[in-house]
Amino acid sequence: MCVLYFWYSYATCFQLFFAFAIRDGALSERNEFYSMITKELKAQVLSLNPIDKIGLVEMLLESLDKTDPEIEAAWVAESERRYAAYKRGEIQGSTLDEVKKRIRLCS
Repeated sequence: MCVLYFWYSYATCFQLFFAFAIRDGALSERNEFYSMITKELKAQVLSLNPIDKIGLVEMLLESLDKTDPEIEAAWVAESERRYAAYKRGEIQGSTLDEVKKRIRLCS
């Protein structure tokens, strides 16, 4: 866990940002500073044991999985609106078989 704590530091997150930005072409690879960070970071990551690599991947994925409060509120309001309409008899529910059939038609 001590190794994983290192990856949570601000400086490392900053390095990760630039490493991915360089890889994706957002920053110029000609810039020696960013190229050096990428090489060092890649070497550090590759030297981690498998458990620490998994922890790093989980941390990165969790950092991308942030919900937008406005979108979350909109979905809550929409689901409440649909449930109220269902309770009033304005819309009908679907059976699991019907939902599965629609999904198969879309894929």
